Amino acid sequence: MIQDVDVLVGGGIGVIRHRTVTDRVNSLTEARENRVKKTANLSWLVGAGFDYRFAEHWSAEAMYRYADLGKIETGGFSTGDSVTYGHTFSHEFAFGIDYHF
Repeated sequence: MIQDVDVLVGGGIGVIRHRTVTDRVNSLTEARENRVKKTANLSWLVGAGFDYRFAEHWSAEAMYRYADLGKIETGGFSTGDSVTYGHTFSHEFAFGIDYHF
């Protein structure tokens, strides 16, 4: 029986596009505003995991990945304000069973 473990390490950079749709309602006047904003940011990710081969054609894998997605902005409202989310990120965990031909 084959029992091999491979360590997986990777990373990357790219451009990510955010599209935000914001609806605001003034609670006193019930005036409504809707804004759509599109932004593009530099994005990067790093990941690590392992692949465990437990049979001739089968393996199981587990992976963790962190992705930095940059800033997201909304607004340009009539009041002159906007909302900025300074740091958007993702933590991802993936598990799988693979068949190798």
